[in-house]
Amino acid sequence: MTIGWPTWQWLADASCTTYDKEVLLKAVLDGQINPGKVFTQSYKLDEIDQAYKDMADRKTIKAMIVIE
Repeated sequence: MTIGWPTWQWLADASCTTYDKEVLLKAVLDGQINPGKVFTQSYKLDEIDQAYKDMADRKTIKAMIVIE
């Protein structure tokens, strides 16, 4: 799966600093990191409430919102 703007959106910051986010985003967009190994679940934008609930319930560690 190819990830690129605007098909991805960070859902939650977790514990990354701004510098980390910039480095990680560049690595994903440059193909150095497979986001499938970073994100544990994908949700459509209209499922965002469920994404937050699943993260709160520890069913999802890192969610990716897919905007179509």
